[in-house]
Amino acid sequence: MRKLVVLLAGAALVGAIGFAAAAMPRPTSLIRQFPELADLSDTKIVVIGIQWLGLSDLSPMAADYLLELHDDQFAGQGQFKVAEAPAVSRPITVPRDVMRAFLAVASKVRMVEGEYKPRIEHTDDYPSLEFDVATKQGLLRIGTRSQLKDAEWGPYLDRTPWSISYLHRGFVVTASDLDRAYEPFGPYLRDDEIFQELRKNVMESGGGRLR
Repeated sequence: MRKLVVLLAGAALVGAIGFAAAAMPRPTSLIRQFPELADLSDTKIVVIGIQWLGLSDLSPMAADYLLELHDDQFAGQGQFKVAEAPAVSRPITVPRDVMRAFLAVASKVRMVEGEYKPRIEHTDDYPSLEFDVATKQGLLRIGTRSQLKDAEWGPYLDRTPWSISYLHRGFVVTASDLDRAYEPFGPYLRDDEIFQELRKNVMESGGGRLR
């Protein structure tokens, strides 16, 4: 009798472990989950949005880009705005290889289906970064709302976790691949440079005080 109880308990434990393993979301990638995105890096139009919200008269700060491929670069206008000051528009170009490298990484990076929860470690600091790509099947969005911190290894900023949404399904990326792929965009998107210029204008006009 005791042996039967032990065997039944063991079988139940094995079954429970197997059920838990089956219930856990399995790592996948965009091109594995959605083969139609295999040519993602050949995209011709990309919309990028950068935003920051915080407890400051300089909030919100936003930069929006509509970039279209022309020859060897993605070109278009960037719209920049700080607080209530008028928005300014500037020409923006991103090398095709930089954009294609980012999209190639996004198509292959390890991701898990589930609810996205950004890394928020302190208050009054809420960044947002999004890449929108209109595919034949629907909108693909790659982004992060995690607070920035220095990477433990390598000369890039850690924005993990990232989120990827497509066809009403959401996925979470915890690896740093997208951080490294995004790093080369800085000099081309010019958000730091232009935000600094606009912040200075707001401060000189009497704004920019902490609330």
